[in-house]
Amino acid sequence: MLDRVEIRENADRQCGDDEHDCVADDLLTQQIVSVVLPSPGLGYDTPLSRAMTDYQLAFKPAIGLYGQHDPSAVLFDDGTPVFGVEEERYTREKHATDTFPEHAIRACLDHRNLTLSDLDRIFLPYEPQLRGKIASHYVSDAIRAPGVGRKLSALEETLVTQVRSRFVPTRQIENRLESIGSPVPPVETISHHRCHAASAFHPSGFDEGVVLTLDAKGEYDSTVVWRGDEDGLTRAYTYEHPNSLGLFFAVVTEYLGYRMFNGEGKVMGLAPYGEDNPEIESVLRDLIDTGTDYDVTDLTKRWGTGHGVEILEGEFGRPRNETPGDFDQWEKDLAHTAQKLLEETVVDIAETAVDQLNTANVALAGGVALNCKLNKCVRESPHVDDVFVQPVANDAGLALGAGWAGQPPSAVDRQTDVYLGPEYETEEIRSTLETHAAR
Repeated sequence: MLDRVEIRENADRQCGDDEHDCVADDLLTQQIVSVVLPSPGLGYDTPLSRAMTDYQLAFKPAIGLYGQHDPSAVLFDDGTPVFGVEEERYTREKHATDTFPEHAIRACLDHRNLTLSDLDRIFLPYEPQLRGKIASHYVSDAIRAPGVGRKLSALEETLVTQVRSRFVPTRQIENRLESIGSPVPPVETISHHRCHAASAFHPSGFDEGVVLTLDAKGEYDSTVVWRGDEDGLTRAYTYEHPNSLGLFFAVVTEYLGYRMFNGEGKVMGLAPYGEDNPEIESVLRDLIDTGTDYDVTDLTKRWGTGHGVEILEGEFGRPRNETPGDFDQWEKDLAHTAQKLLEETVVDIAETAVDQLNTANVALAGGVALNCKLNKCVRESPHVDDVFVQPVANDAGLALGAGWAGQPPSAVDRQTDVYLGPEYETEEIRSTLETHAAR
């Protein structure tokens, strides 16, 4: 774990000399709301105890083939998570985009006085080789780029990415790990949505259940329905990218002036201020199909949100909002309608899966499962008996799922809290607050 001096130095570098109060805020925030969890105080390890213990490290990078946001790391001791934290807690940048989680990895190692060579295995929650399943989509997307120069550049980038994914999927990560220590332990890749599914089902306490993983995109999949039981997880149905509920809601988020993968919760919060608007609903229903057989690809066929936002601007005859936070009633109604259609779709998927897979428990993970109003609708469905939502449902929670995915669900303790991260004594917090004159 980083000590106080290192934490303060990191914070000073991010905040500047005149913003020392953010250090105290960091300490207090990490104690109270750290995404993943104060350790249970298991003491110090000796070389002998380390040799007798099976340590694994699972981490989610946000570079290269492994996504762009929410990097994190979790240390497992004989299959049990004992420490975990998001990289943003150290970088002080929300979502820590385009970042390798070096601080989080070092914190995990320091928690048990380990070096990288003490680890038995490293898990990465992404299987780059699977990107080849939708290689044609990436090529088509590149060809749609405007201008010959941009087309050629996009095609070259697509080709390089496909080659790296197939032949050297972990090289970039292993190179970064070598700066932390060597030799680098064996690295195992596990598919993105399987890690989301394990993070939801394994700690749920369910003997069996439907598992829904919903986000923008894994390697090739955007929404997956699973059946979980004592034997593990079985993929029942897959909605392939770009048919993505996460990207659909991201398009609306960007149209309303917020940033994708960041402002979706604000759109959810704006929705209750809106009302049913037949005109808005008619336009959206012409653009997308809802329910179990949903199709949102007219808005999401291009990666990112630019294409979808342009479609909405044309269909509604008004530009995107450039002043987020200042909304007229029409924009509130749009948020209301988008939330309504999202709920309608996911509830129908859940109810259909409950009926077809013959189990009434539902577990959820993936970025879309951060939508608590949606989760409430699933829970209130008459088809559903019980619901478990992974608290760290976004990509930061993938590290948990990667460490659990290879275990029988019965071997994983029921998750009752989210306190795996750094902890601080009361006197340490008080001293820091007094030092920086925080009020």
